[in-house]
Amino acid sequence: MGQHNLIPTNKVSAIEVPYVNAASLSSPSICVRPGIQFGQLMPKPDVAIIMPILNEGLELEERLAQHKERYRLGYLLVVVDGGSSDASETIARQYADVYVRSARGRATQMNAGADALIALKIAIPTLLFLHADTELPTGAIGEIRARISAGYRWGRFDVQIIADSKAVGSSRKLTVTNQPWSLNLVSFMMNWRSRVSGIATGDQAIFVLQSEFQAIGGYPVQALMEDVALSKVVGSRGRPANLRAKVFTSGRRWETHGTAKTILNMWRLRFSYFFGTDTNSLAAAYGYKIRATADIAVMSKAPIAGLAKTRLIPLLGANGAARAHRQMLLKTLATARWASTGALTLWCASDINHRLFQLLHKRFGLPLRNQPEGDLGIRMSSISKTHFAQFPSRSLIIVGTDCPYLEPRHFELVAQKLQTVDVVFIGANDGGYVLVGLRKHTTEIFESISWSTEKVMQQTLAQLQASARSFTIIESLTDIDAPDDWQQLPSERLKLFSEIGSLQ
Repeated sequence: MGQHNLIPTNKVSAIEVPYVNAASLSSPSICVRPGIQFGQLMPKPDVAIIMPILNEGLELEERLAQHKERYRLGYLLVVVDGGSSDASETIARQYADVYVRSARGRATQMNAGADALIALKIAIPTLLFLHADTELPTGAIGEIRARISAGYRWGRFDVQIIADSKAVGSSRKLTVTNQPWSLNLVSFMMNWRSRVSGIATGDQAIFVLQSEFQAIGGYPVQALMEDVALSKVVGSRGRPANLRAKVFTSGRRWETHGTAKTILNMWRLRFSYFFGTDTNSLAAAYGYKIRATADIAVMSKAPIAGLAKTRLIPLLGANGAARAHRQMLLKTLATARWASTGALTLWCASDINHRLFQLLHKRFGLPLRNQPEGDLGIRMSSISKTHFAQFPSRSLIIVGTDCPYLEPRHFELVAQKLQTVDVVFIGANDGGYVLVGLRKHTTEIFESISWSTEKVMQQTLAQLQASARSFTIIESLTDIDAPDDWQQLPSERLKLFSEIGSLQ
């Protein structure tokens, strides 16, 4: 939120909490393998493997090396990192055709991988979602092509659970006969159940036409059972192709907790899910670390020439400034979507019926709300009041569209901080803030503020200190308001988001 669309900051070093991973501030959310020209690959890739990773360790290199023949076989490798703190990013960027940085969570990461292909305008008919600890059988890509050619819209492989997790990705021949009978039995039951029910699990390497994946809105963003939810939705549109060829997946979970105990736990979770238990509760019972949640309100003007990003008009012209605003809006929405901390709403100014707004609503189901009349403080206060009147226990992040340096991790961190702090800011280097997170409606931070000046943050903090509310600033970023800001913006920050399709 800069001096025009959201909010302006002088750094207040006495209370600033620096964010550690400064390297990612200068790199975009999507990185393409250097030197690759997708349009020149022969044969033309028609399958994209999308692999979510998180702190996979040095074993990741061995797993990714399996895909060194992918160009000859006609597929691409997209690796989506949910915020690894080990060597995973370095390794993944050496091997992947496209490396994506997104928020943590398999559903979120796999959606981000599909989004990245559209953002890069890489037309790939079929998506294959492959866990990092799962190995494809020989000829898998060809079998997928055959089933797609036969008219199937989606499908999955049979699975063989491997006792020795190190065997997955190694050169050792994997067979059913050298596995414990208990894991063979579990594998058999998983495949039989999937064949009868039409429900696939993520371990079975689900593949789906990209057009079908877009039509159903991708993976439902939930903490657990996202594969079951996807299967039910896409399965209502057609039966899956049940490939008998086996993928090999790590039995680490079964070895650690015991086969019988794991089976009982999985069935208990499935029954609970069937009867409507919240997936966050199920994920906690499963042993996952639950991410903090916060709904996101994006404030934006319509990208109308002469009314949008007016301070950029001397440099870009009226139409160019409107296009720049459009790009930054799409970038912000894509980043908020990838963060997936909660429900996303677009609060529209100037004209809610603008073609872009309506297209976002029609194509992606993005909820639209009219910004109220008044200065920035009145509008933000009204958005906050409206949200907390409806959802008193759900934190809210309010963000503008002027900061393309935002990453999914920023939204994640703000949501996490809001578990213990009333108000969280990401500052802007022009004297304000690019976003504000609220644990409850906080009227005072929107009143008696000199908006569009360098005093905004100072005055806001003074209001908070007087009200004795807890608050923190986790970082300061640069808003794009003036020509100098635009000229210093790395082109890769926006070029991937110049098309409406980048949000799918």
